[in-house]
Amino acid sequence: MPIAWLVALYGFVVALVKFRVEMLYLLGAILFSVVAVLSNSTFVTGELSIHPFLSVFYFFFPVFGYFAGRYLVNNDFNFYLFLKAYTNIFLFFIFIFSLSVFIFFGGMVRTEGEINGWFFWLPIYGLYGVHSFVAFLFVSYYIIVHFYRTFSGVSLLRFRLFIFVFLWLTIFSLSREGVLGLVVVFMFMGKDILKRNPIVFVMGSISALLLMSVLAYLGWSSLEGVWSTRIDGMASAIERGDLDELSSGRLTLYFLAVEQFLKNPLFGNGFYGFQLYNQSFGEYTDLTGWSPHNYLLTSIWKMGVLPLIFFAGFWICIIKSVFKRVSNDERRLVFRMLIVLGLLNMFWDAFLVPNVMILFSFFLGALNRKRDMEHGV
Repeated sequence: MPIAWLVALYGFVVALVKFRVEMLYLLGAILFSVVAVLSNSTFVTGELSIHPFLSVFYFFFPVFGYFAGRYLVNNDFNFYLFLKAYTNIFLFFIFIFSLSVFIFFGGMVRTEGEINGWFFWLPIYGLYGVHSFVAFLFVSYYIIVHFYRTFSGVSLLRFRLFIFVFLWLTIFSLSREGVLGLVVVFMFMGKDILKRNPIVFVMGSISALLLMSVLAYLGWSSLEGVWSTRIDGMASAIERGDLDELSSGRLTLYFLAVEQFLKNPLFGNGFYGFQLYNQSFGEYTDLTGWSPHNYLLTSIWKMGVLPLIFFAGFWICIIKSVFKRVSNDERRLVFRMLIVLGLLNMFWDAFLVPNVMILFSFFLGALNRKRDMEHGV
């Protein structure tokens, strides 16, 4: 069991003890999701199954990381300790992981659908695939950037090395949505640098080009073949107007999810999954565990409109609270993080991965509680 689940468990306990309005929204979403399960069990399948109830648990439980962050990080000093501890642990982990990828796998983070590399020969189970690993990198990036900018807690050299590794791991993961997110991150970064110092922007651009050259040199033989194949396939799909192939089959999944949702807009498929109405998809005969690969669509497809109203209320309440309480710099950081993670979640259900959601929600909770103490709430 990933350690992150223990964080969510703590958040669940304190959320029950120290009841807040956010918990009211979340409880509403969970209770009506259970009603959605019962509704589909009664009127569609005709029998009760444990699997959709487990799916409800798996979907909502990681969100309780928010309450853990809100109550564990109860002052500025604890916030500093959280950022420092996470930054140091993450940088150590990513250093060991990167070494294993570079030494044993020629710098390629991904082979087919599998993540290469390990942490002292321990497999990386908790990341659930390469796209989820990339999403985890992006959440960690924004936490470390916050530590660097707010507390100057990371030396310039360590920060630059981290940016180098972050860039390398994302590109060599062969995740298209990851590279797209990377482009947005560097656009934001370039905007800040250009505003502060145009000369540094020019020098940084030159350094980025040199960095890209080093990355290409380190793994060009492996990277060239894989990315050229992917780009050729994308170009071919565009020429034929085959948007489904361009999206790696996601478009068909989107249409299938919408079609299923429209059968019961109020309660969706009740967390049963595609197999509630479809037993196969193309050559695939087992659709258990499949999702549309779009977090918003997945949410409404799973639970329907009624639970989603409460779930959306939960997130709106959190984000409004964060934006109201944090400084302008932190507000900008959170806004950019939401943009990038929202982009990633358009093409992959990154927030369904427990470690990603728990870390993300914990960070929002820590930002919220930190400002509670400063504003005397």
